[in-house]
Amino acid sequence: FVFIGYAVFITAVFFIMPPSPDEVTAPMDLVNGFRTMSVVAVSTFWVAEAIILGALWQKYKTKLDESSFKT
Repeated sequence: FVFIGYAVFITAVFFIMPPSPDEVTAPMDLVNGFRTMSVVAVSTFWVAEAIILGALWQKYKTKLDESSFKT
């Protein structure tokens, strides 16, 4: 549900924000290449973070379940 809410929020912000008044003087191939690489880099970061934190969660959750220390 959080992902759907975030997607709706970002979509709304995308359409509500005014267009940039600055003219893009760089070649569009360069701009689109940068945008593509930015999406790839950010996606790679978040997927890696999710995998690492998920693995750590499972590791320490198992150790907490096995320990004799209970709250």
